[in-house]
Amino acid sequence: MASSSPKLAPPAVAIIGEIDSPSEQENREVELDRYLYAKTRVIVIRAKSLGYETRQWIYLGNWLHRTAIISSVSCLLTAKVFGTDHVFVLPWGILSILSGSIYAVSWQTDPCSDYQIERNVDKIRTVLKFNRLKNFDDDDIEADEYDDGSCSNSVVLVRTDTLAKHLVCNAMVLLAAWICGYRIYTRYLK
Repeated sequence: MASSSPKLAPPAVAIIGEIDSPSEQENREVELDRYLYAKTRVIVIRAKSLGYETRQWIYLGNWLHRTAIISSVSCLLTAKVFGTDHVFVLPWGILSILSGSIYAVSWQTDPCSDYQIERNVDKIRTVLKFNRLKNFDDDDIEADEYDDGSCSNSVVLVRTDTLAKHLVCNAMVLLAAWICGYRIYTRYLK
């Protein structure tokens, strides 16, 4: 008789500690990947280099998403206001297609895309106290370096629902691609 083990729920909060030696860098990266794939609700990264890399990766994904949305809206508005023959329809559409494609291929499939960086110290304290986290020092979330109230010592990732965000981005890029295809068809192929 085969026994099936019950699936364990991911922890609500996970902490990735400091890197004490160069050989620990890879271990911390594996630990982060494990928490990301487990869909842990809050991940606190104390390791400065790993936190920096993760922060930059999330910023890049957010930038690609914003670029795809803004260029799609610009393409749609330009086509609506000035017509599909306007000179800026094609560049906006191509920018939307490029950034949206990169976003869809390299970012939407990454488990890190479901996380955002929490910068509000009060929200972080509330989440950590709610989860009764005893091994987290208040010094880790002091806002001593930044005027905007963001954390200076740790990177705090909070899982968000991104399904609607991904669907809207994909739909907007597809609309821009359709407008570009229509423009190319009517201008050059018809």
